[in-house]
Amino acid sequence: MNSKSILRFLSFALALTLASCTSSQPTPSLDTSVAGSTAQKTVRLLAYDSFTPPKEVWEEFTAETGITVEVLPKGDTGTMLNTAILSRDAPFADVIWGIDSTFASRAITSDVLRPHGLSIAALDPSLVPAIGAELLLPVDKSEVCVNADTRVIPNAANLTLDDLTQPAYKGQFVVQNPATSAPGLAFFLATIAKYGETGWQQYWRDLAANELKVVNGWEEAWSTEFSGAGSGKRSLVVSYSNSPAAFVVFGSDPAATTTPIVVLDSTCIAVTEYAGLLGQVNDPNAVKVLEFLASERFQRELATNLFVYPARTDIALPEVYTRLKVHSVPTAFTIDPIRVQAMRDTWLDEWSDIVLG
Repeated sequence: MNSKSILRFLSFALALTLASCTSSQPTPSLDTSVAGSTAQKTVRLLAYDSFTPPKEVWEEFTAETGITVEVLPKGDTGTMLNTAILSRDAPFADVIWGIDSTFASRAITSDVLRPHGLSIAALDPSLVPAIGAELLLPVDKSEVCVNADTRVIPNAANLTLDDLTQPAYKGQFVVQNPATSAPGLAFFLATIAKYGETGWQQYWRDLAANELKVVNGWEEAWSTEFSGAGSGKRSLVVSYSNSPAAFVVFGSDPAATTTPIVVLDSTCIAVTEYAGLLGQVNDPNAVKVLEFLASERFQRELATNLFVYPARTDIALPEVYTRLKVHSVPTAFTIDPIRVQAMRDTWLDEWSDIVLG
C-alpha cells in the first residue's frame, strides 16, 4: 500500500458543527450516584496514550460500584479510533475516551458507537454535536495551537502562521501528521480556515521548504522533538492552549509563576473531546463508566491531569491556570464541517504530495 493509500485509509474528518441539542434516548442522571450496581465486572476503556487520570479516581469508582476499569491506551487519537473501527465486530473495549472534534464524524459514520442514553444537563450545551448527540458525550474542550519555547524565541507570543514560514524559523517547527494525529489534523484544518481552499497548499509548500518536520503523534512531537519539553532541537510545536500549565505542574517547580512555553493565540483552532459506548450489547456497567467520565468527581481532574477544560459548567479551574494566565482562546479558528467531510480525502492527498512527496 503506497503512502497516499495509507493516508486515505487513516484519514478522519472534522466534527460536525457544535450546537445545543438533547438526546431522544432515556436520560438517567449525570451525577455520581452509581452505588448499588450489578455484580463486579471489569469494563475496558480505550483511550489515547496521554490519558492519565490519577489512580485513586478509579479506586474510588471501584469501591462505590464494584466495577474495575481497565484502561487500554492505543497511541494517538487516530490510531485509537482506528483500533475501535477495525475491531467493530469483536469490540476491543467497552467504552472509548477522547474522540476529538476532528475525528467525530469518522466515529459516527463507522458505526462503532451505540446510544448512551445519558442526560447532558450538566454539560456546556455548545459542546454537544448537532448530529450524533446520542452517540457522543462531550467530556472536555481545548484549542490546538502552536506552542513556542521562549528560551529560543524570546518574542514568540506575537508570531503568526505567516511567520512560521520565514527563514528565522527554519528547521524549528515540528507538526503531527494529519492522517494519524488529532492535533495534527486540527492544525491542518486551521491552515485551511486561514488561507482558504486555494491558498493552504502554498502555505504548506513554504513550511516544507523551511525544513518542517512531520511526526506521527503528539507524544513524539512534544516529548522528543520540542526543545521546551526536553532535549529536542525544535522550538515550535503543535500542541494545546493548556500546555503551559502542564509544563509547570509536571516540571521541577510546580509553584512557578512563569513558564518558557508560550501559546501563539493567532494559530489556534477549537476542539472538543467526546466519550462513547462501543459494541452492540447494552452493558449497564459500561454505561456507569461513561456516566462517571462526565461526573463532577472525574471532571475535576481534567485541568491538571489531561490539561483540558472540563465539559461540565460547574467545575472551577485550578489555581495554576490563574497563576500562569492560561486561558481559552475565543478567537480560535473554526471551519465548515460539511465542506471538510466532502473534501477531506482530496485535501489529505494534496497534503501528502506537498509535504511527504
